[in-house]
Order: sequence, then structure tokens, then C-alpha cells
Amino acid sequence: MAYSKTAGAGIIFHSFPGFVTIRQEWITRCSSKTTFNPDSSRMCSCYFTIEDYERDLKNELLGSPLKRILKKTAIPTLELAEIQENYDAGQTQDHSEKLLEVV
Repeated sequence: MAYSKTAGAGIIFHSFPGFVTIRQEWITRCSSKTTFNPDSSRMCSCYFTIEDYERDLKNELLGSPLKRILKKTAIPTLELAEIQENYDAGQTQDHSEKLLEVV
């Protein structure tokens, strides 16, 4: 999955997966009242656990900076409930603003 880095924040954005079952789960978990196109949207890395990432063995062995490589089976799980609660309470206009980046 491709990703882009954000300026100095240590946050990266992951493309929606191509595998249909996992992709549908991502869409379900970040669904909102606004429509978005999963083909052009990205999911923020802050919604994944450390266990959702593979080891970057190549760069570990070479002593190069490590990349965060998302496992093909990873499902976004962190902070989703908190964002939905804030949305339901009217504290944010739309939880997808924090969750997604549209490219």
C-alpha cells in the first residue's frame, strides 16, 4: 500500500486496500454522512496499532531509516469510537475530516 508522509508529524496516510473484504471493512469503519471515494482517499496511520505493521527487515539490515509497512490484513481500530462519539455529540462537524485525507 502506498503512503505519503506528513510534514514532521510522523503521520503517514495509507491507501485503501485492494482486497475486497478488507477494503469493505475499512469503508465500514470510517463511513460517515459525507460520501468519499476510497480510490482517492487515504487512512491516517494513527488509527492502526503497532501490530498492524510489518517489520522493515531490509532497512533494519541496511541500517537505513525504517518504513512503516502496513500488513495487508490490517484494519483501522484506534480512536474510531472516540471520533464517532464526538460526532454524535455534535463536537465535530464530521469525523471523516480527521480520519481521511482525500487526494
